[in-house]
Amino acid sequence: MDIPRIIELCCTVISIIGVTLVCIPKIQGVYLIILAQTGWVIFSALKDLDFLLIQSLYMVGINIYAIWSWGKKNVG
Repeated sequence: MDIPRIIELCCTVISIIGVTLVCIPKIQGVYLIILAQTGWVIFSALKDLDFLLIQSLYMVGINIYAIWSWGKKNVG
């Protein structure tokens, strides 16, 4: 298995766990989603997937905002 494929597998598993935790709601899920999205940024850069790269960067930003927003509301 090549490196991009391993990154893809890890990011998929981490994303699923993160989204599950967010639904509970647990703030740790947002941190996992940021970790997974960072992996997707690396994966998309390695594979020249420009639209996935843009989406992943946007998702990292949105999730950083979510951490700030959840902290203000004392959620998770």
